Amino acid sequence: MVLTCLGLVGVQVYRYAPELSSVLVRDGVASTLALASCVYAAALALLALAWHLLLRRVFGGAASFKSTYGIYARTSIAKYLPGNVGHVVGRQVVGKSKGLSHVAIAGSSVLEVVCLVCVAALICLWMELPIATPIPAWVYFVASILLLLAVPVVVMVFARKRNVEALIDKSFRQLYTGLGLVSLLDLLFFLVTGSLLYLISLGAGLDTGMSLFSVVAVYAVSWFLGLITPGAPAGAGVREAIIIAMLGLTMKRSDALAVALLFRIMTTAGDVLFFGTSFLPWVRERNQQHSTPSSS
Repeated sequence: MVLTCLGLVGVQVYRYAPELSSVLVRDGVASTLALASCVYAAALALLALAWHLLLRRVFGGAASFKSTYGIYARTSIAKYLPGNVGHVVGRQVVGKSKGLSHVAIAGSSVLEVVCLVCVAALICLWMELPIATPIPAWVYFVASILLLLAVPVVVMVFARKRNVEALIDKSFRQLYTGLGLVSLLDLLFFLVTGSLLYLISLGAGLDTGMSLFSVVAVYAVSWFLGLITPGAPAGAGVREAIIIAMLGLTMKRSDALAVALLFRIMTTAGDVLFFGTSFLPWVRERNQQHSTPSSS
């Protein structure tokens, strides 16, 4: 799947090379990419905060946000190695060395993905997609809501069977509150990053032929499919193929390709910037001095 998507994108890059070159050298493209990369790096901090809330509110971890931020940012670059799973595995290794519980790290990572997937699905319902789906919208809506409602129940059953001390005393209200806050942060992340896709097209002087909300929905779909595709480093190839296919319905294929590639350049630069923040002195010091061990 990944190789197929990369191959399709590569063929189109070769085919439309002259058109791509003309877009890349346009005035305003470099400055737009620089600004968007910084905003994207800041948006990733929302996901770091969401993971921190899951650790604190759901699993009762005592580590500070600066400590968990350092772990999240430091390991985020690993998604470019074996795939998105590298980020999760990296958290287990680094988090354990900082005194976090393996159960808390693994559980919060699973809940993080569940919340992100549900929010991405709901975005596609609220915002008009450029293609019609074979399944009625209300089916996606009901499935997403039921999944979010079912998660705390599954968590509580697991906690009691495995005798997870950090969860046994939690109430359903606490779990729903924590997941609700995380879902709001995830929603904000998708709105910001989807808007960056729209901003990049404007900065390159390309008209997507879609509303801002439709472009956000396109990004949500591409993100979701990039996440669930095994072996796709940071969704590479898959996200570009989806963006090109959907934007190509309302704009020239060469322009859709240019937007997708510019967006990949932006997200990669943003990921590097976000990773770099984990080496800032205020993050390092807190990681070393204020990481509080929690029970497994």
